Amino acid sequence: MIFWGLMFLIFIISLPILCVSIIFLMAFIKKRKSKEKYHKILFAFTIIGTVIGFVLFSVPVGFTLFLRTMNNSMKVDNVNTGLTIYWETDQNGNDHFVINNRKYRYLIIENSQNSTSIEIDRAIANIIPQNYNEMRLLRFIFGGDNKETLYAIKNCPDQSILTTGGYSDTGDNSVYFSLYCDESLIDIKKEYYNDLNNYVYYFSEEEFGNEEQNIAILPVKYQKVNDLYHYKGVEIDIPDKEYEYINIYGISNDKMIHKFIAVIIIDGDNFYREESSRMDTIHVTILPDDHKEFIWSLIKQD
Repeated sequence: MIFWGLMFLIFIISLPILCVSIIFLMAFIKKRKSKEKYHKILFAFTIIGTVIGFVLFSVPVGFTLFLRTMNNSMKVDNVNTGLTIYWETDQNGNDHFVINNRKYRYLIIENSQNSTSIEIDRAIANIIPQNYNEMRLLRFIFGGDNKETLYAIKNCPDQSILTTGGYSDTGDNSVYFSLYCDESLIDIKKEYYNDLNNYVYYFSEEEFGNEEQNIAILPVKYQKVNDLYHYKGVEIDIPDKEYEYINIYGISNDKMIHKFIAVIIIDGDNFYREESSRMDTIHVTILPDDHKEFIWSLIKQD
């Protein structure tokens, strides 16, 4: 708010400076063309005032145009469904919406993202904030649109989970859209997706698991996957440089959730599980021999 207040103040200050300077500048130009005498010092101040006014005017206007361009570039095409529903907030501050007498809330699963195997079904409603119409002027100035299309999901025929996903510019399902779950089933869904027994496991030889280039892990090794996920050991920081990677992850049986299991860093004979990265270092857990043997078995399986 302070930033935008400052931008607005600069814009207001720039207008009279720029307008007065331009008026004086046009008068001076007219005098020069007619070869009339004019005050050279006042002319110099007019030039300076015009430059200052233009700079002050350009800062908020330029930033607003930049923000407008960015917001418009992130707009998702909406399907006009003929049905509009509204975001609501309960007494605990939780956002939700109601459709077909079912209340939906965000479905958030720890250490996971949406699977790229999610298949978007038909559009069933448009969803907007309560103050959508009141924000029309701000949308005109800053661009963007917070109207979303609510979709059913083919992987979930009972519509207990919905999404505002749609497709990216390339036509692929986005892994970053939000999922919303029927509130009466949300605990059951979380329990299901947090249970590692409800996943099929894969690995890829890259830092980021790519579902299009994965290799299935044999079911007989699933217990090893579970052990690796829950392993707690000595943690250290290592330099951020080029390493070999093995990314192990699971796809839920309903192909809705991509579960992060472990990003393995191989540095010669040293095997680590990546925990987090910083500016110049990576925080890792040192893996013992039994986990190293498991990783080697995956590499040989490849």
